[in-house]
Amino acid sequence: MTLTNITIDNINTTAIHYFPPLCNGTGWNQNGAFTQFAFSQTYTFCQGIYDARAVFKFTGIAVYFISALFQDSNSMWFHLDDRAYEEVQMKSPTGALFSSRVIWSAQNLTNTDHVLELLPGTYDGGYGYVTVDAFM
Repeated sequence: MTLTNITIDNINTTAIHYFPPLCNGTGWNQNGAFTQFAFSQTYTFCQGIYDARAVFKFTGIAVYFISALFQDSNSMWFHLDDRAYEEVQMKSPTGALFSSRVIWSAQNLTNTDHVLELLPGTYDGGYGYVTVDAFM
């Protein structure tokens, strides 16, 4: 069997589900500032609510989260299947914006169905963003 990487962009709502549907009463934001740094020049985000989450369902042996790195101090939590939650810094280490790249990954998975949840971490002491750029 040949394995192939498939990239899923943030606008694919068949594979990626955003909760709650109305982030801050208005819906998830798309195409905010700095889209030139995003994969396919789009990303989807929700800021400032504790129960925001993006859920990506996939079948495969690996998953890669692709995103730009930003100037503010934001983190996100990644929760894959029944594994422990992992907090990932989304802030650029140099303070400069970085174009999309692999920020988080999990490999050597069983070739079955998986569920990856992204949840807000911290942002200057409050609830941060959930930002989705792409998955591979």
